[in-house]
Amino acid sequence: MRISVRRLNSACVAVLAPRGANLKARVGSLDPACEWIEELSAWVLSSKLAGRLPDLLPEFFPAECRPDPAGSNPVSSFDESFPDNDPGYIQISSDVVEPVREGVVQADCIASSATTAPVEGLPVPLRRALLDAMRSRKYSPRTIKSYLHYVDCFSAFFAGSIENATQGDVVRFLSLVEHEKNASASTLNLITSAIKFFFRYVVKVPGMGPPKRPRSDRRLPIVLGKDEVATLLKSTRNPKHRMLLSMTYSAGLRVSEVVNLRPEDVDIERKVIFIRRAKGRKDRFSLLADRIREDLRMYLSSFQPGKWLFEGKNPGEHLTIRSVQSIFYKACRESGLLKKVSIHSLRHSFATHLLESGTDVRYIQELLGHASPKTTQIYTHVARRDFLRLKSPLDE
Repeated sequence: MRISVRRLNSACVAVLAPRGANLKARVGSLDPACEWIEELSAWVLSSKLAGRLPDLLPEFFPAECRPDPAGSNPVSSFDESFPDNDPGYIQISSDVVEPVREGVVQADCIASSATTAPVEGLPVPLRRALLDAMRSRKYSPRTIKSYLHYVDCFSAFFAGSIENATQGDVVRFLSLVEHEKNASASTLNLITSAIKFFFRYVVKVPGMGPPKRPRSDRRLPIVLGKDEVATLLKSTRNPKHRMLLSMTYSAGLRVSEVVNLRPEDVDIERKVIFIRRAKGRKDRFSLLADRIREDLRMYLSSFQPGKWLFEGKNPGEHLTIRSVQSIFYKACRESGLLKKVSIHSLRHSFATHLLESGTDVRYIQELLGHASPKTTQIYTHVARRDFLRLKSPLDE
C-alpha cells in the first residue's frame, strides 16, 4: 500500500492516509495542530514530522524499507505535471521514501521560481481562518481545495507578510502565472476570486484584485458522433466500466455525479436517474436510456453494489474521479478514437445529440442542471441540425 505526502507550505504537509489511520492519536503529543481536513481528504501536520512517518505509520512501511540513517537510501520521486500532480506530491511507498527535514520542505507552487529567498506559505492561523470562512458559507470541497491552493501560492510568491500585499502584488502574481504556466482566463479568474475572498473575509481588506478581470475564452466543446460513442462503448469489455460510461452518456452526467450515484437513485421502471446534491448543491432528474435498462439489471444482479452504484476497491468507497477518467482514456485507446476528448465530452455529446434530434433547449437545460440558459445555448454552435440544410459551394 502507498500513501502520499503533499507539501502545503514550509510549515505544513498533507498526509493522504486513510482517515482511520487516526494520526491525531499518534502524533497529537508531538503536533497538537494535527487534524483531518475533509476538503483535502488528508491529515495536515507539521512538516517537521514528515520524515518520521515510517515510525508513526509502520503498517505502510516494512522495516527493511525504512530510510537509511546515513542518508544513502532516500530517493525523491516527483511527477512534474501540473496542477493535478504537481511537484508538491511525494510518493511514499515500500521502495521510495524521502525523509522531509526541517528547512527542506518549502511551498512548491506555481510561483516558486519568482524568488530565490526561502519560500513561506500561508501561516497556519490564516489558513484556518480561510477554511472557516469558506466552510461557514457552505462552499463545495472542490472550491475550498482550489482556494486554499491558490492563496497558498500567492503567499509563497509574496516575500513579506501577506496582510501587507497590495493590488499591484496581485497583478504581478497573475502576470507571472499567465507567463510561466500559460494559464487560461478561467484559471486567472479562479485565482482572482480566491485572493479577493481571502482579503475580504479573512484580512478584512475588500477590493484586492486586478482592476479588470480577463475576458473568458470562448471555446466550443468537442463532441463525439453517435457512431463514435457506440464504438467507444462496444470496445469497453469490462461490464462495470461499460455500464459506467453508458450511464454517463445516456444521462449527460458530470464525472463527479456518476461516481456519487447510489443504487436507489436509479429508477429502472420510470426510466429516470436522481442526481442528488450536484453542482451548486441542486438535485435534479435525468434520463435512463431504454437500451441500458436490461444491462443495468444484469449489472445490479452480478455486482450487487452496496452503498455506491460504482464501488471502488475499498469497501464502502465509490470509484474515484481519477479512476473513471482512466477508464475513459483506456476506452478511447482501445476504440482507436483520435479526437482529444475527456470524459466530460460524453456530457457535451449527450446535449448536442438531443439538440440535433429536435429537443427544446429548455428541456436540455433542465436535464443538464444548468442555472442559466446561456450555458446550454453553447451547444447550438456545435449542433449540426441547421448545418445539414446548407451546401458548400464546392458541392454545387
